[in-house]
Amino acid sequence: MFETLRIQICAALLILVFGTSLIAPPAQAIDLPPDSIKNLPMAKEESISTYIPSEVAPETGIAVNIIYPETPRYKEGAPVVVVAPGGLGPSGLRFTMHAAQSGFAEVRFAFPGGGLKQFHSGGSWDERGPDSQKALRDILMFAHGEKQDKKGKTISELVPTKLDVNNIGAVGWENGGNVLIVTLAKFPLDLGFLRWISFYESPIGPLLNPSVLGTTKELSINPHYRQGSAATGTCLVDWRKLCWASDIFRDRTEHLGLGRDPSRGVLFFDENGNKVWEESAEFPIAHFTEPGGERKYYAPEITAALTRLKLFPNKRWPKRVATLAESEKFFQERDGSQYVKQIPLQYPDMLVTIFGSRLDHQQRQPDHPHIALLYNLWLASKPKWVRLNPDPNYVGFIADMNVGNFVENKPDASIDAATIESHLEPEGFIPDYKYMEAAISELADRTKKNNLKPKLTTVLVEYQNEPMKKYRKEILEKQLQAQNAKNNSK
Repeated sequence: MFETLRIQICAALLILVFGTSLIAPPAQAIDLPPDSIKNLPMAKEESISTYIPSEVAPETGIAVNIIYPETPRYKEGAPVVVVAPGGLGPSGLRFTMHAAQSGFAEVRFAFPGGGLKQFHSGGSWDERGPDSQKALRDILMFAHGEKQDKKGKTISELVPTKLDVNNIGAVGWENGGNVLIVTLAKFPLDLGFLRWISFYESPIGPLLNPSVLGTTKELSINPHYRQGSAATGTCLVDWRKLCWASDIFRDRTEHLGLGRDPSRGVLFFDENGNKVWEESAEFPIAHFTEPGGERKYYAPEITAALTRLKLFPNKRWPKRVATLAESEKFFQERDGSQYVKQIPLQYPDMLVTIFGSRLDHQQRQPDHPHIALLYNLWLASKPKWVRLNPDPNYVGFIADMNVGNFVENKPDASIDAATIESHLEPEGFIPDYKYMEAAISELADRTKKNNLKPKLTTVLVEYQNEPMKKYRKEILEKQLQAQNAKNNSK
């Protein structure tokens, strides 16, 4: 109650003093601000759907939807962004990051075996494994104009708005970051045209996807995780209290494969040593369940700990728990952290931005392990350009707010894990998709202008859709009227 009251008081004071154009420096921004302060007008988003032929979807192809702007970002056309969807399911057709509002053509799709009832991809769902990666490869090639749809049309022939397919990038939204990285690493000869990529809170690393540190789905966070260790490249966890309860029917953090029923058994931290899982007090370990099978795939580090601790007596390893070799093989196909270091070698000109906010939407550990781990992995791999959160000039321009509300991190700069919150964006001022609009706008503009200056004084391209032009014109007229009225009253 006190926290809620504090938030309300802070929000009221901010709006009372500054109105809707907040000017507090980012270090003073409140931790949990209220709902979005500004509701900006949006342009109508048109879209077109089609199927892309793919060896992993032989029946119908891959279901693709393209959302495009009325006015492209550049006179040469709209840059193209492919979104690798978040979550753990097979479809991203119901999701949009509203990139068309900033003049982009946004490509979304469904992995094999997923999609909508009347519009879905062929093939079989494989938990974002090899088939999903080939599907993403084919969608990226289509977005660049190198593949045609089932009717023989390229993306530029399908979309009525002019496209700039040479300025193309991709966004790994949440868990989509893993399949994006793995796909890039596997198919560099096919995907060398990609110019930039961005990540939205992507949980890269076998202990973060599925998370065993604690997410919004759990009642508590994992107390055995060593705070700050993720920033070193390895999440350190004390596994000594692990316990296996074989007769519990369902683990509440279990991730089921498509169409799968829950299986028995739960792995948890036995805090009181009674070998009984007490859900309200003892943290359970999340895992994958492969489609068509019954085995639980725990992260290799966990499976190794089970062996080391001799948790299963007399070598009686449960059939429904994958072995270490099986676990390593499964995660090798799905864990992006194992491939990050390859990307700068394969794509030497690629630009990278990672988004992280102070209020995480999935992970709950206070040191923001998924952001620290992912950023430092990229930094150590030495890409051409990497940044944590977009330039504040871009966020402020797109949000129509003072740039002082948003953080400014230097590109290619080290970040102290102990002060990571000061490098993360405030929540509540604007919707998160606005941050991602800013991220891809900066990346595309820097690519377009060949400008990698670490500090900008303004955006490189002042793109505004028609509703925003009208909105800003009306605001300006109101300001002039108010000023005239003030002058006449003197």
